[in-house]
Amino acid sequence: MESNSYLIEKFLEEIHTSETIIDIYKKKSKTIDSLKIQKINDNKIMELFQNFIKNDAVFCTIIKMQWEKHKSLKTTRGATKKRTFLYKYFGDDAPEDDRVLDKWTSSKLTKSQKQIDEKYKKHLIGIPATEQLFKDFLIFVDMENTKHKIHQPLTQKQIIIEGMKTLSELDEKTLYLIDCTFAESASNFKIRELTLSDLMNYKIDSLESPQFYIDCIMHSLNKVIEDFTKIESKYELEVIKNKELYLYRIEKFLYLLNIETTSVFLTTFRKVFNAENILKKNIDIPQYNKIDKRKYRTSLFTNLVAQEVNHKLKMNINFPTVRQLFIELRKSLEEYSTFIKNFTQ
Repeated sequence: MESNSYLIEKFLEEIHTSETIIDIYKKKSKTIDSLKIQKINDNKIMELFQNFIKNDAVFCTIIKMQWEKHKSLKTTRGATKKRTFLYKYFGDDAPEDDRVLDKWTSSKLTKSQKQIDEKYKKHLIGIPATEQLFKDFLIFVDMENTKHKIHQPLTQKQIIIEGMKTLSELDEKTLYLIDCTFAESASNFKIRELTLSDLMNYKIDSLESPQFYIDCIMHSLNKVIEDFTKIESKYELEVIKNKELYLYRIEKFLYLLNIETTSVFLTTFRKVFNAENILKKNIDIPQYNKIDKRKYRTSLFTNLVAQEVNHKLKMNINFPTVRQLFIELRKSLEEYSTFIKNFTQ
């Protein structure tokens, strides 16, 4: 992200060339709208504010904004508006020459112009326009941060790290079944004369489109779905059940796929196994409204979730099994594969 000084200069350029740009985004943040400069307790924002008011162009912009409001007010008899303004906001530090205000509010600020004395800048915190301009600046910073994120697409590593955090919510048995889908059953099928086992040995990103990888995963899912009872029994016979090992092998496999397939698979998996979606489909609305929906909004559906909900509702709801969810996952991946196939024809 850009430095504070660069952001300040960019902000000033924006407000002088396109006055409506900030207005479009002012509704974005109620917290910014309620901000009071003198009550700031966030160290980062306070540091940003200190850098903000040190800038000479910011100082002049604030004075100009406040002066525009002040000019319409009536002044005390015998006092000029400029003198009243300077004494009101700078007190004993007010410059003796009223023409200083003309320099500050000039529409053109040259780099050769003498720097603003720090004794004047310290009074900015008491000028209403300072708060207004700084709020706009915070909104601008938020906009820049958003644009920065938009223009920096996630890497495969970032996608997998986030995906593995989600998958780690699953119970040991479900992870074992996913591991089987990716690895142990991979060599049992062929597609276009290349097995997924081959693919795992020779990471060939340029071989095919994401459709190729998705088709590979679908074939493996079919194998697991068909032999589900046998694979479950095999899991029960495992002497050492190791959740971390299953996660490690799943992660290793995801790195063998290209980035598009990794993203598609993890996104589809989250959607199919999303706890909130599954609860909505399987619980009547009156009962559904009794549970803490926020708790399950971004969680994956597990046996623990099923037990919690049944205990809360004092019911015995027959939620979908992992096998049924695998079938739904396979169907969703097939829809994506068909879409890609039609799109590329």
